[in-house]
Amino acid sequence: MTPDFFLPLDAAQHGVAIVRDREAGWKLFRDPAKTVQSVRLDNVEAVVAEAEAWSESGGYAVGFLSYEAAPAFDGNIQVRTPTWPILAWFALYPNPPVICRELEPVSLGAPATLDLAPGTHQAYQEMFGETRRALEEGEIYQANLTFKVGVEANDDPIRLFSSLCGVNPPPYAAYLHGGDWQVVSLSPELLFERDGARVQMRPMKGTATYDGSQGDRDRAIRWLRTDPKTMAENIMIVDMVRNDLGRIAETGSIQATGLLTVEEHRTVLQVTSTVTAEVEKPTLEIFRNVFPPASVTGAPKVAACRHIARLEVEPRGIYCGAIGTMEPNRKAAFSVGIRTALFVGRERLGDYGIGSGVVWDSEMDSEFQECLAKANVMTSSAPEWALLESMPDTLLPDSPQLAKHLERLQNSAGFFDIPFDRERILSALALPRQPRIDGAGKLRLTLNRRGEANVEQTLSVLQDRKLTAKLASRPIQSTDPRMRHKTTDRSLFNELRSDAPTLDEVLLLNEFGQAVCFTNGNLIAEFDGRWLSPDPDSGCLAGIGLWRFMLDADVELCRIPVQDLRAASRILLSNAVVGIREVQMVWD
Repeated sequence: MTPDFFLPLDAAQHGVAIVRDREAGWKLFRDPAKTVQSVRLDNVEAVVAEAEAWSESGGYAVGFLSYEAAPAFDGNIQVRTPTWPILAWFALYPNPPVICRELEPVSLGAPATLDLAPGTHQAYQEMFGETRRALEEGEIYQANLTFKVGVEANDDPIRLFSSLCGVNPPPYAAYLHGGDWQVVSLSPELLFERDGARVQMRPMKGTATYDGSQGDRDRAIRWLRTDPKTMAENIMIVDMVRNDLGRIAETGSIQATGLLTVEEHRTVLQVTSTVTAEVEKPTLEIFRNVFPPASVTGAPKVAACRHIARLEVEPRGIYCGAIGTMEPNRKAAFSVGIRTALFVGRERLGDYGIGSGVVWDSEMDSEFQECLAKANVMTSSAPEWALLESMPDTLLPDSPQLAKHLERLQNSAGFFDIPFDRERILSALALPRQPRIDGAGKLRLTLNRRGEANVEQTLSVLQDRKLTAKLASRPIQSTDPRMRHKTTDRSLFNELRSDAPTLDEVLLLNEFGQAVCFTNGNLIAEFDGRWLSPDPDSGCLAGIGLWRFMLDADVELCRIPVQDLRAASRILLSNAVVGIREVQMVWD
């Protein structure tokens, strides 16, 4: 098995930080040289400055700022008096992190339970009514109202974290172990990220829930993209972010891109927009101008914070703060501390903040239900990492194709050190099958790390027609195990597919500019009567659909430069479930 593929959860000891990297996977920081913290406002900036200096000297700093640290950067911001004393905390690591592709899988049937205190709904109703008055009188244009719920983990916080992250974790998930406290953050929102002078912020405002079905998902996306309230709220926050960055950005460098982009986070859809700028000033100066985050305060920021401090019944703490890293070469990334729980002491009890933005045309019951929907992420396990095989639901037990699927599954199980019991898997495959009349049916076979097999009958996403596709926006690494072994981790493919929402497919390329495969099948190209397909060393899976095609045709496996495909007379996608589909490439 490849080293460090699974991040071991027993590594979660005092001083450990685990941070999600959208491209690399998980970063495991351990053995800090020291930790620095502040429990006083007059020392917050010094803590941030020390962490930044550590990173500039070649080290790594991971930590957080509580929401109540905001007055340290801007004395006009009002907050409630903290009940948990830590305003800023960073662990300073001398060594780079260990990179792991996946968290060690954990499946908890009921990861945690939430405790909504009696009177919460009534208290929120009163906050909402007072906010409507403030909106009517022009004191504010928007306020983000929040409250806390109690959370009881049904296992250790680190195992809770793994169970909630699952196979497609939130993009800015983080776990911090401070000794007598632990942070479990499932944040989907970027506060800011910097790479040298290049800074980007991605505020999130606008939420819709759906029942998990494709039809309801599409309906919710259409609604978010056309709802006047959602669009107005999001643009309002974008303007605030532009204004915050404008005080420190190089003249003329601010750009708003990707406006009103809908992102999927489990069964909650969120609307984001991206603002970029060139900023030469230190990261501390960025915090002075963008903290607290605009998306969790309101507009105007100072007035909204004053309103929040007056109405909310308790301080926010790390919730609505910032969690992230500072690394060498002026790299930094901080999330907004939403979907975040804090556990203090040895008990598995903590608190979890939830909230929503309120504007003039908001409805109280709708906003309260949105808050509760955001809390549901803590109460159900995310899909677990497992090996995956998809095959036609018409396969017979003695078919050569089924034997090929099981051979590939067994090879992957050996690579990941997963028990493989052929008879148990065949028994799972012998489930009653319903005939499909609405498209190509498939069997979805998964094998988890414990060797447990599960089979379900579903419908193929590929349609019986010519497909359209474009080239992926960035290359994959040919050595990435996710390309050589089929697993339930589809995050890489989903991310690349999101760049072409109006097309059926995306053609992947590797770091050498060579064609690899489509997200749902192998590539086969015809050149002057010769069939070519990428060699597995290009980074592609040994496809069963390609194997079937090669039984009837001579196919040469080779390295194919992407630009050569423009001269192909035909381009095909091969898939084990639906067979061959013709592809029309849309070249930029």
